[in-house]
Amino acid sequence: MKELKELGLTGYEASIYSTLLDYGKLTAKELSDRSTVPPTAVYPNVESLVKKGLIQKLSGKIATFEALPPKVGLRSWVRKEAARIMELEEELIPLLEERVNQKQFPAAREPIFLSSGVEASHEITLGFMDEAKKSLFIVGWAFRSNKNMYKLLKGLRDAVERKVDVRLILPRKEKSFERVKKICKEYKIKVKYYPLQNFSIVICDETECKITLKGSDLPERVNMKIEDPNLSKALEEYFLVLWRKAEPV
Repeated sequence: MKELKELGLTGYEASIYSTLLDYGKLTAKELSDRSTVPPTAVYPNVESLVKKGLIQKLSGKIATFEALPPKVGLRSWVRKEAARIMELEEELIPLLEERVNQKQFPAAREPIFLSSGVEASHEITLGFMDEAKKSLFIVGWAFRSNKNMYKLLKGLRDAVERKVDVRLILPRKEKSFERVKKICKEYKIKVKYYPLQNFSIVICDETECKITLKGSDLPERVNMKIEDPNLSKALEEYFLVLWRKAEPV
């Protein structure tokens, strides 16, 4: 199964695991006969799968192997791998940042960084919410789901509690409009309405910002993160013009 390889199993491991799921308990020879794994490669790969907790070895006159139920074995292994990767991330980020900072001749950085997709857009925005010290201005948000809405509005609430000047301009009066108004009032988020389509802007502390293009003719969102105070200041002035024009809600 290609999905097993995408999770991180080798081709032989995926073949052995799939074969055991299909046939139940098998000896090493039976595994080789019923899978694409050559006899010499069976034992190293079953040992690897046993260590991962995906299969178990049953002792007897001839050893047999059996896959653990996927809800037990696969779920446990995936969670362990996720925890391991997150731990590596925490170790690597400071090391790599130190390496960048130690460059004798750092390369000139472009002020605009492109990315695509909703997840990338959210990661940039959530980063702004954590970093903001003075102001966080947003225009053009249309919430795709209740989960998405509550996550982003709670991030804005946390910024408000840090005394950040948070202002939100909603682009259209969709189904969630009244609910968003109510939550913003509860969270003390300043909110107005101004009709806009196909893009959104987030400006953080007049120093960095993000423009997201999201028209129906685009295959997915295009995000432009701008790390330039001059460009960010210009977009903030644009936002303040819209804020003066916008309708209170």
